[in-house]
Amino acid sequence: MKKYIFISLILSLILAIPAESQRRTAERSSSRKVESAARSNTRQKKSVAAKKSSNERSKAIRQASLNRSNQRSAGPRQTSRSSSSRQATVSRQSSRNNSSAARQANRSSSSSSSSAVRNRTNVVNSRNRETVQRRNTGASGNRGNASPARVENRNSGSRAVYRSSRRYVNRHPARHVYVTPPRSREYRAVHFPYRRPARVHVRWSVNVFRFYVNLYPVMRTWTYYPDYRFEMISAYNALFHIGELRTVYGKVTDTYYARETDEYFLYFGAYYPYHDFCVVLPGNIARRFSWNPERYFRNDYIMVTGLITEFEGKPEMVVKHPDQVRRY
Repeated sequence: MKKYIFISLILSLILAIPAESQRRTAERSSSRKVESAARSNTRQKKSVAAKKSSNERSKAIRQASLNRSNQRSAGPRQTSRSSSSRQATVSRQSSRNNSSAARQANRSSSSSSSSAVRNRTNVVNSRNRETVQRRNTGASGNRGNASPARVENRNSGSRAVYRSSRRYVNRHPARHVYVTPPRSREYRAVHFPYRRPARVHVRWSVNVFRFYVNLYPVMRTWTYYPDYRFEMISAYNALFHIGELRTVYGKVTDTYYARETDEYFLYFGAYYPYHDFCVVLPGNIARRFSWNPERYFRNDYIMVTGLITEFEGKPEMVVKHPDQVRRY
């Protein structure tokens, strides 16, 4: 019995082997058919693309040949036009010569009338110059009351001058008079440097951008990259960073209060008008620090963060928020 079972198993295995081989061959043939179909499709696509490229090339060659033929045919026309233009120029020159001769004759005959006309034109030009000068002086006198403007300086190339937005314009009297002018800014920067404060990490971010755009709308474009750290500079070097956002530190040497506009002026480095840097504090901001801001800030070290502007050739910063000013 066992022998019969063993023999039946062997026979079943023998019969199953050819079926599997047939299945494998069928799978191979189907895969080959699919690959051949894909290859044929790719070949057809390549042939179509080649035909298109050949057609485009033939069109380009035909267009180039047509352009050349048109240029060759237009050659004699251009020559005829050039000859006609030469004749026109010759006629114009002759007419100009005739007109110049007539003008010279008229000038020689009417010299007295021309002198009178010139005198009148000179008077009119002088009046126009006076009006322009008055307008310029009026604009410079009202410069502090107007909004800060970005003006291109022709002498300095593409450099932009950012005017101060202070409201006080008139010169105030100097309370401290030097017998001899103080040392130069370069000398004092080397021999009398300011005490440097601890590093304050002010980085450029979206919130900082919104804060300073609201404070200084005159700055239309900002070139600072994200996570930019503001540079901390001395009041001696503020002159080289006009139009930039910086943190300026130094010692307040002189203070002044303008009652007409309720503004406090903090002068760094020397007494007015020999100062190196000026900070303009509105009265409502200055009185948040003390009831007597002049005494509070005089002979004290402070640091200010904001836009450095220019007023009468000196660097200046107009404070518009209490967070911009710190003592150290």
